[in-house]
Amino acid sequence: MSGLSVPTIRNLEAGKGNLSSLRTYLTSLGLKLHWLGAGESGDGQSLARRRQKLGVSQRAIAQRINVSHRTVIALENDFRGRIDTLDRCLSELRLRPTLKPIGEQPRDDINSVQTDDQLLSVWNASRNDPPQMALLHGDALDVMRSMPTAIVDCIMTSPPYWQQRTYAGGGIGEEQSVEAYLKDLRAVFKQAHRVLKPRGSLWINIDDTYHQRSMQGVPWRLILGMVEDCGWSIRNDVIWRKSGGALNRADNRFGHRHEHLFHLVKQDDYHFDADAVRQYPTLARLDGEVIATATGVTMEACLSRIADATDLNNDERCKATEAVKDAFVDIAKGLLHDFRLIIRGQNRVTHSDSQHTSARATRLVRDGFYLLKYDPRGSLSGDVWTLAPERSKGRDLHYAAYPEALCEKPILATCPIGGVVLDPFVGSGTTLAAAQRLGRHGIGIDLSEEYLKLATDRLNLPN
Repeated sequence: MSGLSVPTIRNLEAGKGNLSSLRTYLTSLGLKLHWLGAGESGDGQSLARRRQKLGVSQRAIAQRINVSHRTVIALENDFRGRIDTLDRCLSELRLRPTLKPIGEQPRDDINSVQTDDQLLSVWNASRNDPPQMALLHGDALDVMRSMPTAIVDCIMTSPPYWQQRTYAGGGIGEEQSVEAYLKDLRAVFKQAHRVLKPRGSLWINIDDTYHQRSMQGVPWRLILGMVEDCGWSIRNDVIWRKSGGALNRADNRFGHRHEHLFHLVKQDDYHFDADAVRQYPTLARLDGEVIATATGVTMEACLSRIADATDLNNDERCKATEAVKDAFVDIAKGLLHDFRLIIRGQNRVTHSDSQHTSARATRLVRDGFYLLKYDPRGSLSGDVWTLAPERSKGRDLHYAAYPEALCEKPILATCPIGGVVLDPFVGSGTTLAAAQRLGRHGIGIDLSEEYLKLATDRLNLPN
């Protein structure tokens, strides 16, 4: 359709390449660029008008985004250059890029249901600005339908659970059948897929429902339906294990003490800042004058195991001894905290004994040993998180708020600093409170004016 090569298209979808190819690709899809908040078409002349309105010279912009003066001239006059240059220029001019169907006229308003400047303050905010928040009153599906494409960095939400609670404002969750409920939710998350940036993440906290004495399988039925709808990739099914919680009043089944938190993405190359959510590693220690790993293993113990390994020949023993000694040198320097020594005949391979599926199995057969070194930066947490349910002020009006701590890792890992977090079922504002505290901008949508008032107070926004 576009006449571009597959590698070129893959680069464009990952935010790489030149503007000429990008415009060709978008035209083949019936789309065009638009600078959100400026009411202008997405071209070089609109960038020039915005720059002039801000009273900034071309040379000043060039210096700020670290390109040549000629590069800025080419961008404004002919809309030529690289995508990353345009991205930095838009950021400097405080313009948000989005996509519009060809033939649709640009609108100055961001959202037909929003009459104030809340959204503009979010769209135009830069990485270094204080967190900006927008709270929108309305049905999540209707509001998101009127939002631009690819505009938020992260979506985190907990939709109303089916027939579990009565929510102020009604809406989703009160359907007569679970099928109708899932259909309504899938429609909302189709729009979530559209408004989410290509490298963005969606997090959904959802629980199941007992109906006629049987669980309905709501969480996985929803997620698998969403995969069918939009091709989401499922990265994690985090189990939120609730510490405390309500008593189990049933006498013929075990108590229900967990909920699901699904992490979904649109493409393989998504934003994930692992260093922001690593667990700080346990440090190596000194037992008397002997250095030990974080788990208490000493070099003497390792060398003794190597000497006792009947499946190793002399050459393999020498190499294993050297590897262990080198590892303890790194431990002494603070470059390594811990490792596991796997020896042929003493240990099984960490994951699989099949050389077809495991490189470690191949190393064990070939070398007789290997060291499994732990990341000195720390490891990522597992997919079971133990957290207490929300008991914050305001529970008398909102009975289903999840804890703010549940939002921290998802936002830190998958929303860049200064990015935009969206919660289409914002309730009392838990997601946005976490986003605000962590230096992210936020948008919340809710059908209940009561809940939006709670969120407004919680976020210290003007009434």
